[in-house]
Amino acid sequence: MPSAASPIVILAGARTPMGRFQGGLSPLTATDLGAAAISGALDRAAMSGADVDFAYLGNVVAAGIGQVPARRAAADALCGGGQGDALALKV
Repeated sequence: MPSAASPIVILAGARTPMGRFQGGLSPLTATDLGAAAISGALDRAAMSGADVDFAYLGNVVAAGIGQVPARRAAADALCGGGQGDALALKV
């Protein structure tokens, strides 16, 4: 349970559009799409990336996305790089 001095708050979430095999999103990497979703969530919450302490990224297929995709997506969304991150893989 978080303390009153350090509350955990989720202000916004965003997702990318559903794509199809070799469709319009195929030139983009998973971290490119994650960065776009994080930027969208920041815009909805009227926050800057400097305000982010932790970033969660969800992904369905992990093949070929490289190392630390959640950290890379957060950094690409201008969240700095000092925040924590977590990746959730679920089919």
